[in-house]
Amino acid sequence: MSFRYFAISLTISHAAVLRDSPFLGSHDAIAFASKEPRVHPASPSRYDSTVRHDLERDEASPRVYREAPMPKASEEDGVFLDPEGHRQTGEHPPLHPEVSHPEGSVHHEEHHGAEIHEAHHDVHHGEHAEGHEGHEGHEGHEEHEGSEPEAFSLSCFLMGGVAAMMMVFYLVNMESVQGATWKVLNMTTSIFVAVLIYGSVKTLLFKIFEPSIFGEVAIILTLFVLSFLKSHALLYWVKMKPVTDRGDAEGIAVLAAHITGFAAMYGFADAVHLQFFEEMGSLGIVLLILLAIIVIAGMMFVADKVMDKLAGMDGEVDEAEEKWIDLCQETDNDVFCLAISFLINLYIRHLIRGEVRPYEPGNAGNVVQSDANILYLVSIGFAALVGVGTIAHQQIHQYYREKHGPGHFRQNHPYAHRSMDVIQHCNFMGCAWCFLFWGEWQLYVLGWESTVIGGCLVVAVFLSLSSFGVVLALYKFIIPNLASGYGIERALKSLELSLGILVGFSWERAFDTGFEEIELKFEHMHETARYAGLMFYALNIVLFLVVTPAWFLYIFPKAQKVEEEEKKENKKRKQESLEAAKMKNLIPGSR
Repeated sequence: MSFRYFAISLTISHAAVLRDSPFLGSHDAIAFASKEPRVHPASPSRYDSTVRHDLERDEASPRVYREAPMPKASEEDGVFLDPEGHRQTGEHPPLHPEVSHPEGSVHHEEHHGAEIHEAHHDVHHGEHAEGHEGHEGHEGHEEHEGSEPEAFSLSCFLMGGVAAMMMVFYLVNMESVQGATWKVLNMTTSIFVAVLIYGSVKTLLFKIFEPSIFGEVAIILTLFVLSFLKSHALLYWVKMKPVTDRGDAEGIAVLAAHITGFAAMYGFADAVHLQFFEEMGSLGIVLLILLAIIVIAGMMFVADKVMDKLAGMDGEVDEAEEKWIDLCQETDNDVFCLAISFLINLYIRHLIRGEVRPYEPGNAGNVVQSDANILYLVSIGFAALVGVGTIAHQQIHQYYREKHGPGHFRQNHPYAHRSMDVIQHCNFMGCAWCFLFWGEWQLYVLGWESTVIGGCLVVAVFLSLSSFGVVLALYKFIIPNLASGYGIERALKSLELSLGILVGFSWERAFDTGFEEIELKFEHMHETARYAGLMFYALNIVLFLVVTPAWFLYIFPKAQKVEEEEKKENKKRKQESLEAAKMKNLIPGSR
């Protein structure tokens, strides 16, 4: 009998046991899929009998969950299992009295487990037949219930995926939101491709070197430094190319910049599990955030000095060099904000849960509704900070523009200007990270009991619909009624990146989980076990070859065209504002 059929029969036969258990209420018979058995404080190796026994990962596949074992019943407890695996209480003799083995004997355990296994086999086939005859009877009903979560996830993916696809078609053809939709699609797809490349390179390096946790952190942070240098080299290469040939080069530079940000983000996040930081608890995370700020900000400062030196070698800084410096600084800002906002989110989740949880999908742990509510409120708090930051941006730039003319604040206070941009960027990304993890937590709080990939699909569809709904609401009804200005422009740019993170990461997590499922399937098949790793990389390459050309040839050029039109419009508006300021100074008594 295969392991799958045994697991199904074990789950069915234990359902009644869990309902009648003195440790559980009827509503706790099936626990949340992502939750782990709590450990008794006084005895780390024993389950706490005052709480329910949750589901744990299946040994054959870490992405599939099964019921955690109940505490073993003994004759002294007066609790026994009958041949069908049901709990019996009272003064009953133990099973198979004719077999005499020393207590705790391994042979006894194996014999006992084998006979119960046979009983489960018979019971399972009986229940299976009853379910097919008329779908009547308790066992057939419970087997049907077991498949409901998976059917629910596939149904959500089917209907939500089609709805999201059609919504995109609507949005790219609505004049008022067309440009914003292309930019969000560009950011989403570029993030997805960059994470795909980063994940493949990291996995390959880990399989080659098989490092410890310290080695993993060292590899990822080394990848971050190399990617940082490479992205700046690519951006310098873009500057050296003719203006008409810069489109393709900018696309490559964008991918390199995103990969740099993800390497910084995951490298510092994984450092939390190093013994030095882990023993310090929450203080260790705070120290790590400060360390990341110092390291990345220091690299940004050195890069600025090098760019200024290169740009001033001919004695003047032309328009192309100014654009190059701006693009490099925007890239560095994204890297900084990705890493710091992710670490801040890690710290927030640690404060809520009291422990550092892995950031991979399916590791929510014993999350409850109050935890999800707090994380959602934190997300709303970040959104409120975004609103305050936007107003502050507008007011400060308007004050300096009216007093000293357009561009004065940025030219004469570059560090204050950049700091405000970075803070605004971090607030947007913090909101996105909190909303992403809230979606996963809320799904498991609502009772998700199936595979991790099913949950990832539900979350990805929900976040996609939510993100494009935000685009429609903002650009159709709210933004047209707001006064234009640098604060609004900066907020919209940060919003596009944040929505790209939200959608791109949610789908990438689902694909990553799917790749692991396929790799595990091949590993457990005798004929294909040796090709499991090769299949993983083959699927990554196929997905890369399908998604990247579509982004590079169609989505990225559309977004570039929209941005160029917006830049021309902003330049025209600034010129008109400058001329108006000059005319105001020429009119007597206008001061």
